[in-house]
Amino acid sequence: MAASTSALTLRVLWKFGSIHFSHSDIGYVDRHFAAAFQNELGPTWSLLDNNGHTHVVTYNMDTVNPRITNGWGQMRNIYPERLNDSHISFDYVGNNNFHITIYFGACSQERRESFIYDGTNYPDTSLFSVKLTKSQARGSHLDLQIAFGNLIRSKGLTQVMLLGQKDGVMCSVLVSVTRNSTKFGKGWKEFCTEYGLKEGDVLVFEVNNLGNDILVEVYINGCPCTVIHPISV
Repeated sequence: MAASTSALTLRVLWKFGSIHFSHSDIGYVDRHFAAAFQNELGPTWSLLDNNGHTHVVTYNMDTVNPRITNGWGQMRNIYPERLNDSHISFDYVGNNNFHITIYFGACSQERRESFIYDGTNYPDTSLFSVKLTKSQARGSHLDLQIAFGNLIRSKGLTQVMLLGQKDGVMCSVLVSVTRNSTKFGKGWKEFCTEYGLKEGDVLVFEVNNLGNDILVEVYINGCPCTVIHPISV
């Protein structure tokens, strides 16, 4: 009992959803999650479900087309008649360990088609992740990774709109040619305050590769799932 209680108190680092299709042995993984933890994730994952079963699966280590391969189809051996186009929510708790909730009952055809489309037709965007330090979460600016900064600079932008789930915040872009650095300046602190950001939060920034669009989508500790959850039992 003590071990179970301890497991429940683990901090959830990222949330995302998937669907277990009855006709497929491949599981779709949120590419924002794959980008956020690409330096941590290994090929073997442990999934503890809401009925106490542990499933060991293989991750293909591909951040462009992230998939679960071996072990995904075998989950139907435990739930032979109940795991049928069912939604599964993933809570990542670190070290390749997940708590998953299986929502038995088939998703609607519309939801299935929408999920498959989103999982196989990616927009022409780039993803950049950062795990916030205390100074980044409380500071007045955010230094961008070189690749991230270069993409923003190539667009000639002086400001961007950081768009989270609740609202967007305009943020200035500070460029230093001599230091070859790029920062988000005025507006960054407001964004942190708006979303209550703190040390350890993981952010994924999604930037359109085409044109000079000022919109930068920000995913914070998870990717919103549009799939309706049937009742879990």
